[in-house]
Amino acid sequence: MHFLKDKDINTSTKRKRKERTIFDIKKLRDPCVKEVFWLEVSNQFQVLGTDDSDDIKEMWDQFKEVYSKGAKKVLGEKRRVKSDWLSGKTYKEIEERRGLKAKIGCTWSAHMKERAAAAHAVKDKEVKASSRADKQRWLNDLAEEAETAARNNCSGDLYQLTREIAGQGRNMTTIKDKEDKRLVNEDKVLERWREH
Repeated sequence: MHFLKDKDINTSTKRKRKERTIFDIKKLRDPCVKEVFWLEVSNQFQVLGTDDSDDIKEMWDQFKEVYSKGAKKVLGEKRRVKSDWLSGKTYKEIEERRGLKAKIGCTWSAHMKERAAAAHAVKDKEVKASSRADKQRWLNDLAEEAETAARNNCSGDLYQLTREIAGQGRNMTTIKDKEDKRLVNEDKVLERWREH
């Protein structure tokens, strides 16, 4: 026999949000991708033709559908939060590397697997070198912005930039001895842990 518990019953009055598709609009910064996108959207509008309907809701739905189809086809969905400092070229290389890794898993032949693994290793080195260069460029740009903020006495901007450059720090807990003094020496800290 099963008894209902109150945690099994959903008494929430909140509406569930409809999942939205988020497209990778950063790709539109590339002029080639932007041109392909606009061509796709204009072709979709030509297929629809000029519809002289007076219903605004219907017109909006058509407009939204055309842009959504074009964005899905050309831009694709946004995968995850991307780092600000990686360039589009590096992301393309990452996608190529991902494809090579999938190829390794799909291949049955030992010889082909070996070739795919060698290609993956080369692409991996390229991705790492490219990402290092991108990160260095990004850090240099942030440092220049911080210098400009310091020259212009914009302490708020300078603080934010410094935090972004330094990253999130670790919260270190201090270990104290019986007399409530902080222990700095590693051996003394270990000894205190043993006592505890």
